Amino acid sequence: MNLESICEAQLKAESFGRLRFLEVSECKMLKNLFSFSIAKRLRQLEEIEVSHCNNMREFIIVEKEEEIGENDNLEFPQLRSLSLRYLPTFNGAWYSQKTLQSVTWLFGKMVLFPVALEELYLDSVNGIKKI
Repeated sequence: MNLESICEAQLKAESFGRLRFLEVSECKMLKNLFSFSIAKRLRQLEEIEVSHCNNMREFIIVEKEEEIGENDNLEFPQLRSLSLRYLPTFNGAWYSQKTLQSVTWLFGKMVLFPVALEELYLDSVNGIKKI
């Protein structure tokens, strides 16, 4: 599939707020899943599965026009399962278009480790240096 982004338009505050399961597969052109502002609303997310997305670089992109503070972070309190498979260009959890900064880890200061996580599956995810 030639999907380059999940959403490009401005969304209402409640958009994706009740999303519990996300599966993305074989989206060869997709570079990231969500903007920072959308990701902050995904508090009900329980499972994420991403596989065979050759251009997937990060989960979250901080777009140029997004204002985030130094102490802003993302938390997925309900996330129980995270599966990443066959993502050859994946670099980490987030990337900032403003600062051109990326990370090579999944969780840390910007993306907090989910306390409910029961299952983490990584296979052929080349860019991750640290969980």
